[in-house]
Amino acid sequence: MTTLYIILAMIAPALGWEIYSLTASDVWTISASFRYLGQEWSLFAPYALSVLLGHFYVQPPGAYTLAGHASETTEVALILWLGWAVYVVDKGLSPALPWWGYLLFCIGAMLVGAFGWTMGA
Repeated sequence: MTTLYIILAMIAPALGWEIYSLTASDVWTISASFRYLGQEWSLFAPYALSVLLGHFYVQPPGAYTLAGHASETTEVALILWLGWAVYVVDKGLSPALPWWGYLLFCIGAMLVGAFGWTMGA
């Protein structure tokens, strides 16, 4: 249950800022910032940043993580494979995501880092 509260505590400020910045005309939303990163560098940049946030700041119980069922090598291989897939899809298909799509993408990548790359925690 603590993990759920931690995840909600991480998501709540981002959603609050999104709502605030949608009403203020001179403030960039978080999703707009990530969209800018995605357009300038590729979706890999927001993916990597979000995975790192999830990896370092969320410590879920081991039973809910990939580490509870697979080796550390598998964890790292999965994270790198997903990063490669994000890069290839972004360069090959050039998906134009709406503002909420970038936000959901980053939240999803954060969860991948939290539950898929714990290194045996």
